[in-house]
Amino acid sequence: MRTSGRSSRPLRADRSRRNRSSKGPRSVAGPSASRRVRGSLDSRAVVRDAWQLASEAARAAGVELRPLPELEDADRILHVMSATWPGHEPVPREMLRALADSGNVPFGAFDGEDAIGFVLGWVGIDPEDGLHTHSHMLAVLPDRRHAGVGYTLKLAQRAQ
Repeated sequence: MRTSGRSSRPLRADRSRRNRSSKGPRSVAGPSASRRVRGSLDSRAVVRDAWQLASEAARAAGVELRPLPELEDADRILHVMSATWPGHEPVPREMLRALADSGNVPFGAFDGEDAIGFVLGWVGIDPEDGLHTHSHMLAVLPDRRHAGVGYTLKLAQRAQ
């Protein structure tokens, strides 16, 4: 039996948040809303749809999304970072690699072999709400902004 960690009492559903209408569960926005498995949302469909949305946005923005797990990829991130925030203290390369190694892989937006943007975040824990994604930074090269690249990167982060 799971406990909250603060006491030995089992975790219970917050009944005050339940939808008490006779119309059944509240609708879920988005393309996966109709994909239900025995009364619950099919999480595989949500992930698939999230990546589909990210892929469609990438095509519309004229970029390719790629994970940035290697130490060499940190140089691509640092290039975009320095072009975005000149004089900003850079994140150490080894820190970017450590985040990736711990499952918090940054994603990049590419035009050919050139990285033109990135998104960086990691898993956070809130005492009340539990696990969440802490989205730390997103940057797109100044001459490539306002074309949907940032939106594409946020969708990729959401899909992870």
